[in-house]
Amino acid sequence: CGPEGIKQFPDQYQKMLKYPNNTAFSLVAVNPKTNEVTEVAPETKISLKPGETLKFIVNDVEGTYNDNTGTLTVKWSGED
Repeated sequence: CGPEGIKQFPDQYQKMLKYPNNTAFSLVAVNPKTNEVTEVAPETKISLKPGETLKFIVNDVEGTYNDNTGTLTVKWSGED
């Protein structure tokens, strides 16, 4: 699947995901300082305060990332 993940994922497995409240296998941006998790879709805007960063990760079951293949590219820009 692509960065949008799989919307119709069985509930019995959804709870096993790293971020169970977000779409299965979607690309998410996590702000480690605030723990805010945002699904990254085309034209997603995320506001950060000075000193904050983002960690991008696919919302998968922890310990099963070894079967993921391919690449995802995030294009970004910043403004004051």
